[in-house]
Amino acid sequence: MARTILLAIVGCLSVQAATIVYSDFGPGQTYFLAGYGIDTAEQPEIGAAFIPSATGSLSQIDVPVSYFSAGSPPTHPLSIMISNDSGGLPGLSVLDSWTLPAGSVSGTPSIFSLLSTLHPSLNAGTQYWVVMSTTDFNGFAWYENSTGAMGWASNTGSGWTLSSGRKPAFDVIEGASAAVPEPSCAVMACLALAALGLRRAVLGRRTAQ
Repeated sequence: MARTILLAIVGCLSVQAATIVYSDFGPGQTYFLAGYGIDTAEQPEIGAAFIPSATGSLSQIDVPVSYFSAGSPPTHPLSIMISNDSGGLPGLSVLDSWTLPAGSVSGTPSIFSLLSTLHPSLNAGTQYWVVMSTTDFNGFAWYENSTGAMGWASNTGSGWTLSSGRKPAFDVIEGASAAVPEPSCAVMACLALAALGLRRAVLGRRTAQ
C-alpha cells in the first residue's frame, strides 16, 4: 500500500528539463574575440534575432560582453531585453529584461547568464530578438559568434537597420531543471498521504490490541 501511494505521488511530478532552443555559440560556448560596440557615440542599440526550436517558457539567456578594453569603464548600465519581431526588426513589446550595472562588466570578455524572472512563453517557429542598449558614451561590446550565423540589426537613433556580418553570440534556454507538481497532483498527493496516515493508525491500533 505504502509503495503504491509513493509511486502515485512520484508519477504526478512533471519534470521539464532545461533545453537550449537557440545557440550560435561554438562548442563549449566559444565565440570570436571581436565584437560590436554599443555606445551613444555610434549605435546605442543592437539586436540579434532568433527562432526557438521548441515552444516553452524562457529560463535564461547567455551573452558574452565586456566594456571597450581600450576606453574608460562605462558609468551607465547595459540594458538587455527580449522583444517581439516587427517586420523583421526588433519590436516594442518587451518579453523580459535585465540590467548589468556598469561595475559588473569588465574589460575582459565574459559570458553572463541572465535568469528569467517573467518566464514568458516562446513559440517554436516565431522570431524574437535579443537587444542590448546603453546610454553610456564609452560603451560595451557584444562578441560575435564563431559558427557563421549572419545578420543583426543596429539602431543609431533614427530607427532599426538590418546589417550584414556575423551575428552576436548568445543562447536561449527554456524549461526548468526542477520537478514541479501539477495542481491536480498536489490534491492527489494530499489524499495519498492522508490514506497512508490512516493505514498506519489502523495498524498501530491492531498491534496495541
